[in-house]
Amino acid sequence: MQTTISFLSLLAASAVASPVSETVSDLSSRTLASISSDPFLAACQRATNCETYTDPSGLQRIRFKAGMEPGSDDYDKRVGNLAKRDTTDAPGYPKTQVTVGDATLWWGCGVDPVQTINNLSSICATSGECVSNSPWTLPIEYVTPDSDPEQSATLTLTATGGYPSWLRNGLVGAMQQAAGAKGLITWDRGQSFGSNDITGKRDTGPEDDPTDYTDGPEGKCDVASFTSYFGLQILQDADTIIGHIDMVASVPDLQSGLCAALGGVTALTGAVASMFPEGAPYAGILGAITAGCQMAPTAS
Repeated sequence: MQTTISFLSLLAASAVASPVSETVSDLSSRTLASISSDPFLAACQRATNCETYTDPSGLQRIRFKAGMEPGSDDYDKRVGNLAKRDTTDAPGYPKTQVTVGDATLWWGCGVDPVQTINNLSSICATSGECVSNSPWTLPIEYVTPDSDPEQSATLTLTATGGYPSWLRNGLVGAMQQAAGAKGLITWDRGQSFGSNDITGKRDTGPEDDPTDYTDGPEGKCDVASFTSYFGLQILQDADTIIGHIDMVASVPDLQSGLCAALGGVTALTGAVASMFPEGAPYAGILGAITAGCQMAPTAS
């Protein structure tokens, strides 16, 4: 079914996002065997204006081919003024792929990954690309279910991406919405640790459970486990990517195993797609959604 209102209008309507749903059905416990291909990478490989590459950490990532990025003559010929058009013209489009990485991390005391993703706006400029060498950082008190005591650390977000300027807010907002899919974030509520130097409130903390932290010999906080790699791309047809952002989060320790916990492509796609029912924020600009999981790089 074709889009019936302009993409720019859809983005404007999406400016006020609804709260993340908690009604998504549980993800399947099926094995990783059914995750045979990440649709995020596969769609880029099919598109003629996109290419995959391996970053220094071993992750497979995507980017626009040189001379085909937003602002280029090639991009303008392919996409034109999509913001004002009523349709992508290609039946069944737009389409969106979401990818998550196998490695997870504990994001720090009181840090909500969904809210924190909004800080991508500070490194992914409205000019049309993310500044990959200008990370966003947050000093955190780092504690895991097995750590005692906690330690001071820094949560770092980096990102790569390309998009028309009018699409930046939509991409970041859609990533936030997708991150709330059931099974992607695991909260350890009231985690205890041996000493506590935290004071005040974390602005990025869970909205439904703000916690005051005070000095004392023993402390508690809520900590969230979420993937260290998260990406989203939108296509206007099989040959053309409109825009993408993919994010890497880092703290001292990473753990693998998210792909196996999530199950197959069908289960993961269902969980992510259910965050964007008809009429929900960003649903119109994303179109049909698929999702996959990329295994953590192995040491050579």
